Amino acid sequence: MPMITLLTPERKHRLRCIGEAILLGLMFIVFGMSLLSRENERNRSDQDRLLMVYTVYTELMFADIDDMIYRASRAYFNLPTKETRVLEDIWRERQQEDPLIKNGILLDQNKTPVFIVKKENILDQATINKLIAAPPAPSGFRISEPVMRPDGERSVFFTRVFYKENGDEAGYAIAEFSLKTIAQRYERLTGVGKNAIGLFSQSGAILARAPESKNAYEERVLPDHLLKSLKRGLQIASVNFDGEKRIFSFAAIDAYNMFMVCSASYFETYRRLAPIFGGLIAVWLILSYVNWKISRIILREENAALSKGRKTILELESKAEEALIGRLKAEKSKSEHEKILLQQSKMAAMGEMIGAIAHQWRQPLNAIGLYVQDVLDAHKFNQLNEEYIKDSVDKTMWQLRFMSATINDFRNFFKPDKEKAAFDLSKVVQTSIGLIAIQLKSHDIDFSFEIPGEPLWCYGYENELGQAVLNLINNAKDAILTRRARGKKRIVVVRLTRDDQMARLEVEDNGGGVPAELMDRVFEPYFTTKENGKGTGVGLYMCKMIVEDNMDGKIGVYNAQKGACFYIILPLAKEGLL
Repeated sequence: MPMITLLTPERKHRLRCIGEAILLGLMFIVFGMSLLSRENERNRSDQDRLLMVYTVYTELMFADIDDMIYRASRAYFNLPTKETRVLEDIWRERQQEDPLIKNGILLDQNKTPVFIVKKENILDQATINKLIAAPPAPSGFRISEPVMRPDGERSVFFTRVFYKENGDEAGYAIAEFSLKTIAQRYERLTGVGKNAIGLFSQSGAILARAPESKNAYEERVLPDHLLKSLKRGLQIASVNFDGEKRIFSFAAIDAYNMFMVCSASYFETYRRLAPIFGGLIAVWLILSYVNWKISRIILREENAALSKGRKTILELESKAEEALIGRLKAEKSKSEHEKILLQQSKMAAMGEMIGAIAHQWRQPLNAIGLYVQDVLDAHKFNQLNEEYIKDSVDKTMWQLRFMSATINDFRNFFKPDKEKAAFDLSKVVQTSIGLIAIQLKSHDIDFSFEIPGEPLWCYGYENELGQAVLNLINNAKDAILTRRARGKKRIVVVRLTRDDQMARLEVEDNGGGVPAELMDRVFEPYFTTKENGKGTGVGLYMCKMIVEDNMDGKIGVYNAQKGACFYIILPLAKEGLL
């Protein structure tokens, strides 16, 4: 019997309903997987943001105190006569101002205490010898593992060794830092949500954690297999930790031999999307049931039509088929048109974003390429030593962090949910200067900042304005490095003044200025006066959009005596907005 005779109307009805239910289910599965992928990407982005924020915050917290310890102690060991009174006053004053410092000890070359800031010293001579003999971090510090104090608090000791001109050890400075204070300062940062943040030593011992992370890092030492994986830089998809499956990522704090760990529950995404998945299943069941009922109705109508005669059935089927085909064509045409419009909109937005990011990434990618090529040359000429490798890694990681920051800058720049707020323009400029001050110094650029004696309150987007100021200072630096060789005076001046109800910010350099024929084009997108491949062409365009479109201000440039002077004019905030 031919197979076609087995496909009765009833069987056709069942097969059609089953096929449509399967197709609908596959569509929902694809949508659910897409939703899950996007949610995982968002979680990954949240972890990267948290790691960057906590890492930078921790580095700045220790760097400030490290600078005080180094300068004060270095000055003492260089004095011909060893007066400790001034040095003790500096340490005690700083210890009283900053609760992070629990105690300070200065030792001479014989490891004998010169003075102890607070009497409750918990270090014996054996522990001091161990601290001094520990391998130093890249910043010069020797960092201890957490130590439990008699009062129940945990501390960590930072040791710095000072040397004479002949290379002999001149003395030692030991600072005791409160891990409780670090944890308290973490509370000032934004909440970590479902992620857990913790600061760990190189051995895996926990130093501090965000308040929301206590349950996630109940164990105070990371397991060896997790610690080894993190040190190799792996992004671990799933690891059983504290009896729970978690996703880990980390960021190294190389200067102090620490690393920041961020983790989240592996099943958190599924729990968050469970209502949506449940809703999709419910919708699928309802639609399948409705489709089944409609098909049954159609089947009964077809059977009734068959009873009236073959001719009537054929006519009805022909008309129904023509109507169905016309409706499907109309719906298909409409759907395809809508898809084309949506795709064009998406591609336009993606093209704009990708083009901007590509211009920003070109220079760091070129730099990374040069570092990689230079490693091969160094290997050929037997120059590939530990110091060279470390320098190349540091340079490459700096470029990669810059590229990561570029992605975050562009993402935040195009976010629609930005809120205006009052801010002190002087502090915004000082923050931007702090990000680039070390680079200016490394290039022998003299930098000065002229600031009024009163705060200048403006109203708008603080972070975006800080990015604009940073772009202007970077442009001034690049102009000087392009046109002025070492040995010649290199100057960047930032001036902040007030004129009635307006604040004026100027960034002036002695890099030769902007050619007159290009003066009107410097703020155009993707236009740059630098050599091919060295300029982004986006920085000044972004500055113009931030200042004029988002801040109701004005930005411009003119040539001063020896270089270009970019200026920003912003209205001061009204009293009701402060």
